Amino acid sequence: MSRPAVRAIIPICLAAALLSVGARPQKPADPIGPPQRVPYRTSETLHMIVRAKLAGKGPFNFIVDTGAPMMFVTTDVAKKAAVEIDRNGWAKFEPMELEGGARLDRVTARVEDIFQIRGMNSLDLAGVRLDGVLGYNVLARFRMEFDLSKTAMNWTPLDFDPPLPTMLRGGASTPKELEAAGGLVQMFGAFRGGPPPKPTPRGFIGVELAAAGDAADARVEIKTVLAESPAATAGLRPGDVVTKFGGKPVATIADVLKHAEALGVDEAVAIELRRGTDDVKATIKTGRGL
Repeated sequence: MSRPAVRAIIPICLAAALLSVGARPQKPADPIGPPQRVPYRTSETLHMIVRAKLAGKGPFNFIVDTGAPMMFVTTDVAKKAAVEIDRNGWAKFEPMELEGGARLDRVTARVEDIFQIRGMNSLDLAGVRLDGVLGYNVLARFRMEFDLSKTAMNWTPLDFDPPLPTMLRGGASTPKELEAAGGLVQMFGAFRGGPPPKPTPRGFIGVELAAAGDAADARVEIKTVLAESPAATAGLRPGDVVTKFGGKPVATIADVLKHAEALGVDEAVAIELRRGTDDVKATIKTGRGL
Protein backbone atom coordinates (compact mmCIF):
# COMPACT_ATOMS: atom_id res chain seq x y z
CA MET A 1 0.00 0.00 0.00
CA SER A 2 1.40 3.41 -0.92
CA ARG A 3 1.74 6.21 1.60
CA PRO A 4 -0.91 8.42 -0.14
CA ALA A 5 -3.44 5.59 0.16
CA VAL A 6 -2.81 5.31 3.89
CA ARG A 7 -3.15 9.08 4.24
CA ALA A 8 -6.64 8.85 2.81
CA ILE A 9 -7.67 6.06 5.20
CA ILE A 10 -6.50 7.60 8.47
CA PRO A 11 -8.73 10.73 8.57
CA ILE A 12 -11.81 8.75 7.53
CA CYS A 13 -11.29 6.16 10.22
CA LEU A 14 -10.72 8.84 12.83
CA ALA A 15 -14.26 10.11 12.46
CA ALA A 16 -15.78 6.66 12.16
CA ALA A 17 -14.23 5.19 15.28
CA LEU A 18 -15.08 7.87 17.82
CA LEU A 19 -18.43 7.85 19.54
CA SER A 20 -21.15 10.44 19.94
CA VAL A 21 -21.53 12.47 23.10
CA GLY A 22 -24.51 13.71 25.06
CA ALA A 23 -25.96 16.97 26.27
CA ARG A 24 -25.22 20.37 24.85
CA PRO A 25 -25.80 23.51 26.95
CA GLN A 26 -29.45 24.63 27.01
CA LYS A 27 -28.41 28.16 26.07
CA PRO A 28 -25.19 29.71 24.76
CA ALA A 29 -22.56 29.70 27.50
CA ASP A 30 -21.15 33.01 28.74
CA PRO A 31 -17.47 33.89 28.32
CA ILE A 32 -15.50 33.81 31.56
CA GLY A 33 -12.29 35.33 30.22
CA PRO A 34 -10.72 37.12 27.27
CA PRO A 35 -9.87 35.32 24.02
CA GLN A 36 -6.55 33.49 23.98
CA ARG A 37 -4.51 33.05 20.81
CA VAL A 38 -3.62 29.39 20.26
CA PRO A 39 -0.94 28.80 17.58
CA TYR A 40 -1.41 25.78 15.35
CA ARG A 41 0.19 24.04 12.43
CA THR A 42 -1.48 22.11 9.63
CA SER A 43 -0.12 18.64 8.99
CA GLU A 44 0.32 17.04 5.58
CA THR A 45 -2.91 15.16 6.32
CA LEU A 46 -4.64 18.56 6.86
CA HIS A 47 -5.12 18.04 10.59
CA MET A 48 -4.80 21.06 12.86
CA ILE A 49 -2.14 20.42 15.51
CA VAL A 50 -1.68 22.41 18.72
CA ARG A 51 0.81 22.01 21.53
CA ALA A 52 0.06 21.73 25.24
CA LYS A 53 1.63 20.89 28.56
CA LEU A 54 -0.15 18.48 30.91
CA ALA A 55 0.57 18.62 34.64
CA GLY A 56 3.65 20.68 33.84
CA LYS A 57 5.07 18.07 31.45
CA GLY A 58 5.53 18.36 27.70
CA PRO A 59 5.04 19.94 25.29
CA PHE A 60 2.78 17.38 23.62
CA ASN A 61 1.22 17.53 20.15
CA PHE A 62 -2.56 17.15 19.82
CA ILE A 63 -4.89 16.95 16.85
CA VAL A 64 -7.86 19.32 17.17
CA ASP A 65 -10.86 17.16 16.22
CA THR A 66 -14.31 18.70 16.67
CA GLY A 67 -15.81 15.31 15.81
CA ALA A 68 -14.10 13.46 18.65
CA PRO A 69 -16.29 13.03 21.76
CA MET A 70 -13.44 13.34 24.25
CA MET A 71 -9.78 13.99 24.76
CA PHE A 72 -7.43 11.06 24.15
CA VAL A 73 -3.84 10.85 25.37
CA THR A 74 -1.36 8.07 24.78
CA THR A 75 -0.13 5.84 27.58
CA ASP A 76 3.31 7.38 27.12
CA VAL A 77 1.91 10.85 27.87
CA ALA A 78 0.15 9.57 30.99
CA LYS A 79 3.41 8.00 32.15
CA LYS A 80 5.39 11.20 31.59
CA ALA A 81 2.78 13.27 33.41
CA ALA A 82 2.80 10.74 36.30
CA VAL A 83 -1.01 10.67 36.61
CA GLU A 84 -3.19 7.97 38.09
CA ILE A 85 -5.34 6.03 35.62
CA ASP A 86 -8.61 4.63 36.96
CA ARG A 87 -9.84 1.12 36.18
CA ASN A 88 -11.91 2.43 33.25
CA GLY A 89 -8.96 4.08 31.58
CA TRP A 90 -9.57 7.72 32.58
CA ALA A 91 -7.06 10.15 34.07
CA LYS A 92 -7.18 13.75 35.31
CA PHE A 93 -4.48 16.22 34.31
CA GLU A 94 -3.95 19.35 36.40
CA PRO A 95 -3.43 21.78 34.75
CA MET A 96 -3.61 21.74 30.95
CA GLU A 97 -1.73 24.67 29.39
CA LEU A 98 -2.09 25.32 25.67
CA GLU A 99 0.55 27.22 23.76
CA GLY A 100 -0.60 30.83 23.54
CA GLY A 101 -2.05 31.05 27.05
CA ALA A 102 -5.34 29.10 27.07
CA ARG A 103 -5.55 26.99 30.21
CA LEU A 104 -7.79 24.51 32.01
CA ASP A 105 -7.16 23.86 35.70
CA ARG A 106 -8.27 20.26 35.30
CA VAL A 107 -9.10 18.11 32.32
CA THR A 108 -10.22 14.49 32.12
CA ALA A 109 -8.87 12.38 29.28
CA ARG A 110 -9.10 8.83 28.05
CA VAL A 111 -5.69 7.13 28.26
CA GLU A 112 -5.52 4.89 25.24
CA ASP A 113 -3.17 4.29 22.34
CA ILE A 114 -5.90 4.70 19.75
CA PHE A 115 -5.08 3.20 16.38
CA GLN A 116 -5.31 6.53 14.54
CA ILE A 117 -2.42 8.01 16.50
CA ARG A 118 -0.39 4.79 16.37
CA GLY A 119 -0.82 4.54 12.62
CA MET A 120 -0.05 8.18 11.87
CA ASN A 121 3.05 8.08 14.06
CA SER A 122 4.27 4.87 12.42
CA LEU A 123 4.10 6.50 8.99
CA ASP A 124 5.13 9.97 10.21
CA LEU A 125 2.10 11.39 8.40
CA ALA A 126 1.85 14.49 10.61
CA GLY A 127 5.54 15.40 10.47
CA VAL A 128 5.72 15.40 14.30
CA ARG A 129 5.01 12.79 16.95
CA LEU A 130 1.32 12.95 17.88
CA ASP A 131 0.43 12.51 21.53
CA GLY A 132 -3.35 12.51 21.40
CA VAL A 133 -6.59 14.14 20.28
CA LEU A 134 -8.47 17.12 21.70
CA GLY A 135 -12.18 16.36 21.52
CA TYR A 136 -15.55 17.60 22.76
CA ASN A 137 -14.95 17.59 26.51
CA VAL A 138 -12.06 20.06 25.99
CA LEU A 139 -13.12 22.02 22.90
CA ALA A 140 -16.66 22.73 24.17
CA ARG A 141 -15.15 24.75 27.01
CA PHE A 142 -14.12 27.39 24.50
CA ARG A 143 -15.72 29.50 21.82
CA MET A 144 -13.33 28.79 18.97
CA GLU A 145 -12.66 30.97 15.94
CA PHE A 146 -11.07 29.22 12.98
CA ASP A 147 -9.40 31.09 10.12
CA LEU A 148 -7.19 28.73 8.14
CA SER A 149 -5.41 31.64 6.46
CA LYS A 150 -3.90 32.57 9.84
CA THR A 151 -1.39 30.85 12.10
CA ALA A 152 -3.39 31.04 15.33
CA MET A 153 -6.96 30.50 16.54
CA ASN A 154 -8.93 32.53 19.08
CA TRP A 155 -10.17 30.43 22.02
CA THR A 156 -12.51 32.22 24.45
CA PRO A 157 -13.10 30.30 27.73
CA LEU A 158 -16.79 29.62 28.47
CA ASP A 159 -18.84 28.95 31.59
CA PHE A 160 -19.62 25.39 30.51
CA ASP A 161 -18.45 22.03 31.86
CA PRO A 162 -19.28 19.47 29.15
CA PRO A 163 -20.15 15.90 30.17
CA LEU A 164 -18.01 12.91 29.35
CA PRO A 165 -19.44 10.56 26.70
CA THR A 166 -21.25 7.34 27.40
CA MET A 167 -18.89 4.62 26.29
CA LEU A 168 -20.15 1.80 24.10
CA ARG A 169 -18.92 -1.79 23.69
CA GLY A 170 -18.38 -2.28 27.41
CA GLY A 171 -16.07 0.70 27.71
CA ALA A 172 -14.01 0.16 24.57
CA SER A 173 -13.78 3.32 22.50
CA THR A 174 -12.49 1.71 19.31
CA PRO A 175 -14.27 -1.10 17.42
CA LYS A 176 -12.16 -4.26 17.06
CA GLU A 177 -12.25 -4.11 13.26
CA LEU A 178 -10.73 -0.61 13.20
CA GLU A 179 -8.25 -1.52 15.91
CA ALA A 180 -7.04 -4.33 13.62
CA ALA A 181 -6.72 -1.82 10.77
CA GLY A 182 -4.57 0.32 13.04
CA GLY A 183 -2.21 -2.58 13.62
CA LEU A 184 -1.93 -3.04 9.87
CA VAL A 185 -1.04 0.62 9.36
CA GLN A 186 1.52 0.37 12.17
CA MET A 187 3.07 -2.61 10.43
CA PHE A 188 3.60 -0.57 7.28
CA GLY A 189 5.28 2.05 9.42
CA ALA A 190 7.88 -0.49 10.52
CA PHE A 191 9.20 -0.61 6.95
CA ARG A 192 9.84 3.15 6.96
CA GLY A 193 12.41 3.21 9.74
CA GLY A 194 12.31 4.80 13.19
CA PRO A 195 9.65 7.00 14.76
CA PRO A 196 9.43 10.76 14.13
CA PRO A 197 11.57 13.02 16.31
CA LYS A 198 10.41 14.00 19.77
CA PRO A 199 8.94 17.51 20.13
CA THR A 200 11.35 20.19 21.29
CA PRO A 201 10.65 23.75 22.43
CA ARG A 202 10.55 26.23 19.57
CA GLY A 203 11.41 29.89 19.40
CA PHE A 204 8.65 32.39 20.15
CA ILE A 205 8.43 35.78 18.43
CA GLY A 206 4.96 37.12 19.25
CA VAL A 207 3.44 38.55 16.07
CA GLU A 208 0.40 37.83 13.94
CA LEU A 209 0.95 38.29 10.23
CA ALA A 210 -1.46 39.25 7.47
CA ALA A 211 -1.13 39.12 3.69
CA ALA A 212 -1.34 42.47 1.95
CA GLY A 213 -1.25 43.69 -1.63
CA ASP A 214 -2.01 41.69 -4.76
CA ALA A 215 -0.17 39.09 -6.79
CA ALA A 216 1.98 41.77 -8.41
CA ASP A 217 2.80 43.44 -5.09
CA ALA A 218 2.51 40.73 -2.43
CA ARG A 219 3.78 41.69 1.00
CA VAL A 220 3.62 40.53 4.60
CA GLU A 221 2.23 42.94 7.14
CA ILE A 222 2.41 42.69 10.92
CA LYS A 223 -1.19 42.74 12.13
CA THR A 224 -0.65 42.30 15.88
CA VAL A 225 2.30 42.45 18.24
CA LEU A 226 1.77 40.63 21.53
CA ALA A 227 2.50 42.70 24.61
CA GLU A 228 5.84 41.96 26.31
CA SER A 229 6.79 39.54 23.52
CA PRO A 230 10.24 39.38 21.87
CA ALA A 231 8.77 41.26 18.89
CA ALA A 232 7.51 44.06 21.15
CA THR A 233 10.90 44.28 22.89
CA ALA A 234 12.58 44.59 19.48
CA GLY A 235 10.30 47.51 18.58
CA LEU A 236 8.09 45.89 15.95
CA ARG A 237 4.74 47.61 15.39
CA PRO A 238 1.40 46.73 13.80
CA GLY A 239 1.44 47.96 10.21
CA ASP A 240 5.13 47.21 9.66
CA VAL A 241 5.79 45.36 6.40
CA VAL A 242 8.33 42.54 6.62
CA THR A 243 10.79 42.69 3.73
CA LYS A 244 13.54 40.39 4.97
CA PHE A 245 13.64 37.75 7.70
CA GLY A 246 16.97 36.26 8.73
CA GLY A 247 18.60 38.08 5.83
CA LYS A 248 16.29 36.46 3.26
CA PRO A 249 13.68 38.33 1.21
CA VAL A 250 10.06 37.40 1.99
CA ALA A 251 6.91 38.06 -0.01
CA THR A 252 4.38 35.75 1.64
CA ILE A 253 3.46 34.59 5.13
CA ALA A 254 4.66 31.11 4.15
CA ASP A 255 8.12 32.57 3.45
CA VAL A 256 8.31 33.99 6.98
CA LEU A 257 6.99 30.82 8.62
CA LYS A 258 9.47 28.67 6.73
CA HIS A 259 12.38 30.61 8.21
CA ALA A 260 10.80 31.13 11.65
CA GLU A 261 10.02 27.43 12.19
CA ALA A 262 13.73 26.64 12.14
CA LEU A 263 14.43 28.94 15.09
CA GLY A 264 15.01 27.58 18.54
CA VAL A 265 14.93 29.32 21.91
CA ASP A 266 17.18 32.34 22.62
CA GLU A 267 18.24 32.74 19.00
CA ALA A 268 18.82 36.16 17.48
CA VAL A 269 17.27 36.81 14.09
CA ALA A 270 17.60 39.95 11.99
CA ILE A 271 14.44 41.39 10.47
CA GLU A 272 14.05 44.23 7.97
CA LEU A 273 10.84 46.23 7.80
CA ARG A 274 9.19 49.00 5.84
CA ARG A 275 7.46 51.46 8.19
CA GLY A 276 5.62 54.02 6.10
CA THR A 277 8.36 55.48 3.91
CA ASP A 278 11.20 54.39 6.22
CA ASP A 279 13.31 51.24 6.17
CA VAL A 280 13.81 49.80 9.65
CA LYS A 281 16.15 47.07 10.88
CA ALA A 282 15.69 45.15 14.13
CA THR A 283 17.05 42.09 15.87
CA ILE A 284 14.66 39.75 17.68
CA LYS A 285 15.85 37.37 20.37
CA THR A 286 13.38 34.51 20.41
CA GLY A 287 11.55 33.54 23.56
CA ARG A 288 10.44 30.09 24.60
CA GLY A 289 7.40 28.57 22.94
CA LEU A 290 5.95 25.18 23.83
